[in-house]
Amino acid sequence: MITFANLRKGASDPDRKEKIRKTMKIDDFCSWSEKKLEKRISKVKLRPHAVCQYYRQHYISDKEKDLRLTIDKNVRYGYFDPINGFSWIGNDGSVRIEIKASKESMNSETYQELLKILQSKNYLNVISKKNQIYNFLKDLRFKYVNKLINELPEYEIESKISISDNDPWMVLFKIKDALDNGFDKNLDLSYYPHVECTSRVYYYFQKLVDPQIDEVIKLSFKINKFRLIYKDEAKFIKDSYHLGCIIKRKEIKNPWFNFNVSNSKKVLKIIENKLGSFTRSDYLQRNRLAIWPLNNVSGRLYRIGIDKCTSNSGVDYQMEIEYEGRIKGEWKISKNTEKEISSELAHLTNTVFNLLNKDKPTAAPTQETKLDILNYRKR
Repeated sequence: MITFANLRKGASDPDRKEKIRKTMKIDDFCSWSEKKLEKRISKVKLRPHAVCQYYRQHYISDKEKDLRLTIDKNVRYGYFDPINGFSWIGNDGSVRIEIKASKESMNSETYQELLKILQSKNYLNVISKKNQIYNFLKDLRFKYVNKLINELPEYEIESKISISDNDPWMVLFKIKDALDNGFDKNLDLSYYPHVECTSRVYYYFQKLVDPQIDEVIKLSFKINKFRLIYKDEAKFIKDSYHLGCIIKRKEIKNPWFNFNVSNSKKVLKIIENKLGSFTRSDYLQRNRLAIWPLNNVSGRLYRIGIDKCTSNSGVDYQMEIEYEGRIKGEWKISKNTEKEISSELAHLTNTVFNLLNKDKPTAAPTQETKLDILNYRKR
């Protein structure tokens, strides 16, 4: 059995990734990994967590020795549940084509020509197999979580925060550690204690003639499924901390469709009926690392997520803190629900600012949406 270990010295910097190949049994690999990681992770017992299985065909370039094309078929994913054992949890439902190349080969004419052909046919998967496992794991775990009551159906309320840090992902773990250690007695991670990663690819559609921000349709992909999300113009809510980054807007999420030619045509017809002639943005890939703090006084759940937004023009990091819903319980029904939620959200956002900016400026309020990021990059 060949086992691959990817040890990252800087999670947000692929150039600093240390990749080690080892041929050994899985038990020996776990012991070896624990020793390798003991300086970085203390008191952690490693075990098999997830599996990706596929059949791969390799095609090697005659001109570039460090360039090859791989085609992965029958890609499926499994999970080692510590209680119930192993089970398969999902599959791609499609073939994956990837280009493997060294830095030097990426500058070659052969690589650029191959990349151009594959991109023109939309054959390259933006969401990696690793991130697809995260998608399936998050969906699996949330099946067993008690359902929430959405007090503001078809609306979203969230705060937007820009992050400036050498390793933005670690910012989230700093917040988690603080909550675990009682940084705010009204907040805890009891409802959902896991840190989850999800990956999506977005396309935004607007009217071709006089496009208005209040008429945006977002098409969200996660490899083998996609759905439409209708969004209105973002309206900023005043708060007692004068943050200026809390927004409310109408948001309607449609069910997920299986990705195939027939459903693709149906979705495009829906967009055309809604917008008439339309324009489509470039793609934006959103990789999110998130935790879900519960306000144990009100019973409302919030999501704190660090989003890595990647497009053809570059990479941006952004934090979102969003109201998710309310756990079931004997809560008083208020006539000022929206005001209560926005007030709680402002307090949580300000708490995060105080924590992250204690030693050095790391977080700042922003009014940029993901569509704003795309439009800004285009200019």
